[in-house]
Amino acid sequence: LTSYALKRADGGLSVLLINKDLQRSTTVTVSVDGYHFATKGTRYEYGKVAMDAKKEIIETPIEGLGSTFTVEVPRYSAVAVVIPKAQ
Repeated sequence: LTSYALKRADGGLSVLLINKDLQRSTTVTVSVDGYHFATKGTRYEYGKVAMDAKKEIIETPIEGLGSTFTVEVPRYSAVAVVIPKAQ
């Protein structure tokens, strides 16, 4: 699994998780020091599961975000979690 994170120009946070395993999905625990972001965001998924569903990118809401949260990353796919700044 490869991960990247960045603080967005709009004050939000983006986390990109890439699972290179062809056989197994993985559940990742994400921890953010000094968390000052919303508890709801958007999850974008691209990879084998999306292609099998005949979709390019699957977009779904994600809730329960905080200083620590978990994300399932399907096999051979990339998942981006976009979290807005706290209101």
